[in-house]
Amino acid sequence: MTKAQQELEVENLNLARREAWRLQRSTGIDYGTLESVAFEGLCKAAHRYDPDRPHPVTGKSMRFSSLATPPIRGELLHWIRDRTYAVR
Repeated sequence: MTKAQQELEVENLNLARREAWRLQRSTGIDYGTLESVAFEGLCKAAHRYDPDRPHPVTGKSMRFSSLATPPIRGELLHWIRDRTYAVR
Protein backbone atom coordinates (compact mmCIF):
# COMPACT_ATOMS: atom_id res chain seq x y z
CA MET A 1 0.00 0.00 0.00
CA THR A 2 1.12 3.51 -0.68
CA LYS A 3 1.94 6.01 2.03
CA ALA A 4 -1.27 7.97 1.31
CA GLN A 5 -3.39 4.81 1.67
CA GLN A 6 -1.70 3.99 4.96
CA GLU A 7 -2.40 7.50 6.24
CA LEU A 8 -6.08 7.16 5.28
CA GLU A 9 -6.26 3.97 7.29
CA VAL A 10 -4.63 5.45 10.36
CA GLU A 11 -6.88 8.52 10.25
CA ASN A 12 -10.03 6.38 10.01
CA LEU A 13 -9.41 3.56 12.48
CA ASN A 14 -12.25 4.85 14.65
CA LEU A 15 -14.63 4.51 11.72
CA ALA A 16 -13.88 0.78 11.57
CA ARG A 17 -14.08 0.48 15.35
CA ARG A 18 -17.51 2.12 15.39
CA GLU A 19 -18.91 -0.30 12.81
CA ALA A 20 -17.47 -3.27 14.73
CA TRP A 21 -18.99 -1.97 17.96
CA ARG A 22 -22.42 -1.56 16.36
CA LEU A 23 -22.46 -5.14 15.13
CA GLN A 24 -21.01 -6.50 18.36
CA ARG A 25 -23.98 -5.13 20.26
CA SER A 26 -26.48 -6.92 18.00
CA THR A 27 -24.61 -10.20 17.51
CA GLY A 28 -22.75 -10.83 20.75
CA ILE A 29 -19.57 -11.82 18.87
CA ASP A 30 -16.26 -10.89 20.51
CA TYR A 31 -15.41 -7.24 19.77
CA GLY A 32 -11.73 -7.94 19.06
CA THR A 33 -12.63 -10.36 16.31
CA LEU A 34 -15.06 -7.95 14.69
CA GLU A 35 -12.56 -5.12 14.98
CA SER A 36 -9.94 -7.08 13.05
CA VAL A 37 -12.46 -7.87 10.31
CA ALA A 38 -13.45 -4.19 10.18
CA PHE A 39 -9.79 -3.20 9.79
CA GLU A 40 -9.56 -5.55 6.83
CA GLY A 41 -12.54 -3.79 5.24
CA LEU A 42 -10.88 -0.44 5.92
CA CYS A 43 -7.72 -1.63 4.12
CA LYS A 44 -9.77 -2.70 1.11
CA ALA A 45 -11.57 0.66 1.07
CA ALA A 46 -8.28 2.60 1.25
CA HIS A 47 -6.87 0.51 -1.58
CA ARG A 48 -9.83 1.34 -3.85
CA TYR A 49 -10.16 5.03 -2.90
CA ASP A 50 -9.31 7.59 -5.58
CA PRO A 51 -9.43 11.19 -4.28
CA ASP A 52 -9.41 12.60 -7.82
CA ARG A 53 -12.58 10.81 -8.86
CA PRO A 54 -15.52 13.25 -8.65
CA HIS A 55 -19.04 12.47 -7.47
CA PRO A 56 -21.18 11.61 -10.54
CA VAL A 57 -23.93 14.12 -9.64
CA THR A 58 -22.25 17.01 -7.83
CA GLY A 59 -18.81 16.84 -9.44
CA LYS A 60 -17.13 17.40 -6.07
CA SER A 61 -14.61 15.01 -4.59
CA MET A 62 -16.06 12.50 -2.12
CA ARG A 63 -14.91 12.08 1.47
CA PHE A 64 -13.12 8.86 2.30
CA SER A 65 -15.33 8.17 5.30
CA SER A 66 -18.43 8.23 3.10
CA LEU A 67 -16.93 5.69 0.76
CA ALA A 68 -15.30 3.50 3.42
CA THR A 69 -18.32 2.76 5.59
CA PRO A 70 -20.12 0.41 3.13
CA PRO A 71 -17.06 -1.81 2.47
CA ILE A 72 -16.30 -2.01 6.19
CA ARG A 73 -19.87 -2.96 7.03
CA GLY A 74 -20.01 -5.36 4.10
CA GLU A 75 -16.84 -7.11 5.21
CA LEU A 76 -18.28 -7.49 8.70
CA LEU A 77 -21.62 -8.81 7.46
CA HIS A 78 -19.94 -11.28 5.10
CA TRP A 79 -17.77 -12.57 7.94
CA ILE A 80 -20.77 -12.93 10.24
CA ARG A 81 -22.83 -14.66 7.57
CA ASP A 82 -20.04 -17.11 6.76
CA ARG A 83 -19.12 -17.98 10.35
CA THR A 84 -22.38 -17.80 12.33
CA TYR A 85 -25.93 -18.90 11.85
CA ALA A 86 -27.87 -15.64 12.24
CA VAL A 87 -27.72 -11.92 12.93
CA ARG A 88 -30.15 -10.87 15.64
